[in-house]
Amino acid sequence: PDVVASGVFPLGTMTFDEILGNDIIHVRATVEDGETRDFWVHASVLKSSDYFQAKMERWQGAGSTIVLTLPTRCSVHGVAVAFRRLYCKLPWSPKRWCGETHDDISSLLGAVYFYHHILIDELSREVMQAAHSLCFAA
Repeated sequence: PDVVASGVFPLGTMTFDEILGNDIIHVRATVEDGETRDFWVHASVLKSSDYFQAKMERWQGAGSTIVLTLPTRCSVHGVAVAFRRLYCKLPWSPKRWCGETHDDISSLLGAVYFYHHILIDELSREVMQAAHSLCFAA
């Protein structure tokens, strides 16, 4: 399982100590082709997305899992990297995105689909710049 904390700040103005003081939420990402991966993410980081904020309002509490069903084209490695990015306040460069995804276009596109699915369009555009730079670097 992935613990997604990366030691940097999430979107917003919370300090790292404030983030660590939040509950950790279990998120199970399942791709339509059957691939599944579990993540544990701080509640304050999830709340940076309107999608997860709404999910958490309906969440059943301790011991419950937020289930996230993603389209077939969505790589769970891309989702893992996308969750890590949610912990960062500053944008990632295309070079960083490519490094985090090991220059894997399917992981980059998985992150794009994930951000589109959870309604964070500015991060979807950030990843698309990395995908574009990777495609034209070849």
